[in-house]
Amino acid sequence: MRRPLGGRAESLKALVVANAAARGAVGELAGEAAALLGAEPALAVETIWPESRDETRARVMCAMAGPASRESPPGVVVAVGGDGTARDVAFGLADGIGRWDMGIAPASGREGRLGWCGGGTALLEGAPPVLVVVPAGTGNSLYREVWDDVSWQEVVGMGARYVREPLRTGNVSYLDMGRVEGGSLTGTPFLLGASVGFLAETVRASLSLDHLTGRQRYAAAAVEALKELRPFSALVSVDGEVLAEGEMAMIAIGGARRRGGTLAVLPDSVLDDGLLDVCVVGATTAEILAGLLARASSGARWGDEHATFGRGRVVAVEALDGRPITSEVDGDLCEVEETRLAFRVVPHAVPVLEYRRIEPAVVAARQ
Repeated sequence: MRRPLGGRAESLKALVVANAAARGAVGELAGEAAALLGAEPALAVETIWPESRDETRARVMCAMAGPASRESPPGVVVAVGGDGTARDVAFGLADGIGRWDMGIAPASGREGRLGWCGGGTALLEGAPPVLVVVPAGTGNSLYREVWDDVSWQEVVGMGARYVREPLRTGNVSYLDMGRVEGGSLTGTPFLLGASVGFLAETVRASLSLDHLTGRQRYAAAAVEALKELRPFSALVSVDGEVLAEGEMAMIAIGGARRRGGTLAVLPDSVLDDGLLDVCVVGATTAEILAGLLARASSGARWGDEHATFGRGRVVAVEALDGRPITSEVDGDLCEVEETRLAFRVVPHAVPVLEYRRIEPAVVAARQ
């Protein structure tokens, strides 16, 4: 039987979070996820429909319950939606359990099936609330990074079992998040990553393509961004050391390998090593950049004389031409007046239930 976080009175709960602005198909998925969770005996399921990012964070954070509360938090939090919804729910979860500002030191090593370094298997005593995702967006990059091709129904079912018997269910790992530092963006969280240049301009172009949906919309936006490709002058540093300086076409920063579900711009990145990866593509032609991105989309290793890679805890971008930096953060366009932005990792912030089939012998050994 599961014992709740912090020794509070036992109560088996699950929380489903879905965007109120996308009830349609998302609503159907949320209902199906709640039904799967409710099939677990004695598991109370609540579904909420926040109307904004701030409300999402606040309601998930409050659901975690304060240390003095007599109630236990939900053992599993299910985010139904795209990568933006997953990010907002993850932020509330990390903040609610006190991992957003803990300043946890990064783990050493980059081993493991998915590169997990900082988590390990959940302990029966103090098993944390965990995040799982029902993918209902365009890219669903987070889902692909963590659960690959496993069906979301199986992942949600595993989440239901975790609430009751965490040791028998799966492995808890802690995903890194990041936060932006710079003017009005200070404190902005991200889960997958951020960018300056081409990827940000692709997001901008997508805003005027309302007649298209899904990946078709972003493919068309990428074509438009390539047509308008303009190099910018910047200095990129990692932990205070200069990584690249001069004319650039794209800077990609994050923990996830993929953006938009398919574009593996950070092929060596892992989500729980306590570090951010960064890729800088120097000033180049639209044709060359398109070729590089095609290689990244195919899953092939890429990066030649046009790209520079780095890794660290803080990535800073400073405009050298005096122009404000336009960026995107987890797919959200950010236009500010700042000429310097920093992107700082928040190590091991979000507990997630990593899928892994557990052999009977392993289950027996844990009893």
